[in-house]
Amino acid sequence: MLVAGSIFSNEQLVCEPLALPVKLVYSTHDPAGIDLASAALAAIPSIIPRPQAAHTSAPTVWSSAIKFFSMFSFHHQENLFLSAPGLPYPNTYRALDSPTTTTRIQIFAQEDGRNHRFVARLITIQPVDPLLSTPFVHKYSIDLHALCDSEGHAPKLIAYNPLPVGWFMVVIEHHDMKGTIPFDPVLHADDVGNRLRKLFSTCHEKGLVLESLRKEDIWCYSGKPGEFTLLKLQFGGVAGEVLHGLDSTDCWVVPGSIITKEDDLAMLDALLRS
Repeated sequence: MLVAGSIFSNEQLVCEPLALPVKLVYSTHDPAGIDLASAALAAIPSIIPRPQAAHTSAPTVWSSAIKFFSMFSFHHQENLFLSAPGLPYPNTYRALDSPTTTTRIQIFAQEDGRNHRFVARLITIQPVDPLLSTPFVHKYSIDLHALCDSEGHAPKLIAYNPLPVGWFMVVIEHHDMKGTIPFDPVLHADDVGNRLRKLFSTCHEKGLVLESLRKEDIWCYSGKPGEFTLLKLQFGGVAGEVLHGLDSTDCWVVPGSIITKEDDLAMLDALLRS
């Protein structure tokens, strides 16, 4: 985990840091490692130049920054919340269906041990809504998400707000992972595979591409043949406008090139054969 007011995902900077980040290496399955990381967090104010905030003292800002990157117990029962001004994360959002209403939120951080990526959770204060999740992304297609949602294959999109330095906060309903398993091409080749092909066809008819889907991005419902939810849609968008990543290793892709519908179908075929 990287701390000191930054959000990182797989070593990629997602939000601008307040100060030089400090990297902590620990395991959530190692209580001693958590204690060590906690001690390192407590030492941050003394080893990093303190940023200045407009309406609070620097030590208070750092105290809240430390709380934002809260440490979890072995059973992940403990979490602390962010409340201070001066951090580069909004504490409000405006919902897409009610753009004139501002909802206050509290934010806490958690490291997703399943796929080792950073996830931020949002809890609304007023009004009281279901648990929400937000990825911090560089690009996102509201149209693609809305289409997948309308087909029953994506959580509801609540808000899409700009952040500093060109990033965006995407607020979606929290997906309950109970009763779901990752896509398995052997177990789900017929039911989920056929519905995936139908979804791709619908997206392509609307001029949209999905680009990068992996097995761990598709969660299937036990006991409900053909039902699935897509959890990572930030790489897709309007065909002809979105590009493959420069780090793409897929054999059918030229890194940095425009994503085509043919690329989508090649990716889907590889996914169903894997």
